[in-house]
Amino acid sequence: MLATRFTPSPQPHAPFNKHCELATRHPTLYDVKGDVVLVARQTDSLRQLFRVHSNQFGQWASLLQAANVRGTVYYLTPEGIEDGPCVEMGDAADDVAAFLSTHKLGATELLDTWGITKHDPALPSKIGAILRISHRYQLDSQNMRTLFCSAWPQSLAEWDAADRKFRSIATNMVETNGAIPGRYAEDNFPEAASAIRLAQDVDLPEIIPAAFYHLSRIPVSHDWDARRRPTSHRSSRYLAPASRSAKWNLLTSAGFRRILHGREKILEFMVDNWAKSVFVACHASCSNPSRECLMHYHALTSLHNMLSEDEEAYNDPLRLLQRRFSHPIATIQERFNICKTCAESAWRISMAKRAELWDLLPDFFDVFPEQ
Repeated sequence: MLATRFTPSPQPHAPFNKHCELATRHPTLYDVKGDVVLVARQTDSLRQLFRVHSNQFGQWASLLQAANVRGTVYYLTPEGIEDGPCVEMGDAADDVAAFLSTHKLGATELLDTWGITKHDPALPSKIGAILRISHRYQLDSQNMRTLFCSAWPQSLAEWDAADRKFRSIATNMVETNGAIPGRYAEDNFPEAASAIRLAQDVDLPEIIPAAFYHLSRIPVSHDWDARRRPTSHRSSRYLAPASRSAKWNLLTSAGFRRILHGREKILEFMVDNWAKSVFVACHASCSNPSRECLMHYHALTSLHNMLSEDEEAYNDPLRLLQRRFSHPIATIQERFNICKTCAESAWRISMAKRAELWDLLPDFFDVFPEQ
């Protein structure tokens, strides 16, 4: 970051041998009593000037004060040549304006000021500039970081609660209005690809396991922006209020690889860990004298059968296990024609493995890679 200092000049033009840049003062974020000027480039490439008090920015004040050295650039505005220390920002003027307007607001004030909720799918784009600038200059933005993270489940119980809410909204949409093109339950929930992009930029890994798992269960053909275009082709699955999509264009190639590797590891876990555990337990504890329960092992643990029962939950074993085994033991026993002991072990192991799968998501998606 280039830091320059300017002294008042009675001359109407920049002094000889000094480079001059045209600029404008921000209409509301320029305090003539401020002790430092922030310089950012607008979309039209013209510089915009923000004048602030450095003592409003905590530990950033020392960085701003370090700009108090003689510079080689003068900024010429309609009001005259800019005086005082100036800091050339590497950020867009609109982003700097958003940051200065809101960085002191608490999370609740931010939501009220902008009329948004923490579940707003566009939240990463609305507060992204603030978090990125705060992170880059090590400013305190804990309120907004907490707000951003709170939209993503941090436990299996929170994940289940969010999933139930999603399905309730989707069901209500169908029952109230039918399947209306352009209206989806996901409009009331955070969007994963943009959230991952921001979380990686500002070092918030705690949301990434849930966000990557969420992406791993979405067909790549379901694009967030494309499905909302009036001319977009929509299949019945694509149109359903309960279907999900993602802003795939925001993912890096490394992000796509993490999704593919995560899917593989989850499948391996389901086949080699969960299914095997159910089979071993049934074999060891079966109370059916003729051991007929083992004949139904395939129906009990077949992923293919599970998917045929719930196509919406493709690549979503958390939902599959919940739907198939979170029932009274008698229901499991009758459904799969197995003894009570095998039904109990299948339920117990499935719920335990479901929790284990959730805990392993950071490993499956390589959220905390070894240095």
